[in-house]
Amino acid sequence: MSLSMRRLSDGSVGSTIDRVPERRRDPARSMPTSRFDLQRFAPFRLGRLAARAATAFAAQGVGEAEWFVLIALSRDGPGTAQAIVRATGAHKTRISRAVADLVERGLVSREDGAADRREYLLRLTPAGRALVDELVLAALEIEQRLMAPLTPEERRLLDRLLNKLEAAVDDATAPDRRP
Repeated sequence: MSLSMRRLSDGSVGSTIDRVPERRRDPARSMPTSRFDLQRFAPFRLGRLAARAATAFAAQGVGEAEWFVLIALSRDGPGTAQAIVRATGAHKTRISRAVADLVERGLVSREDGAADRREYLLRLTPAGRALVDELVLAALEIEQRLMAPLTPEERRLLDRLLNKLEAAVDDATAPDRRP
């Protein structure tokens, strides 16, 4: 039920009680938490795989956000932190911190942007490029070990399914689709 306020013909305010149709219960929402199996929860499983892969980067002192910055600059060339945020979907604060860390470590250089003084143009230094080369080799090795149990057909299917999941997440989180 809901309460509605409306102005009456004599200028006073009146209220009415409207009956709101009962929403059908979603069976997934009514499941007791004791029956929730985290080990079968797809986002948890995908995150766990990503975390295991990230251990190779951690040995080099590179976290996920730093990895995103290094790879984006390696792939796309010099760019802004905002461009890296758009390309990776990572939060701007995480990317900003990662850039500051990489600049301090001498892996990325930062120059004033010609068009907008509020933004900096980022580029890999020679040391940054060398680290990216090492990290990419480690990443490819991890991916090869991870995918080894799959047949070529299963790998193609997994790629299609991951693309589908990413598109669904992009659609669900688009600003015009948020509740």
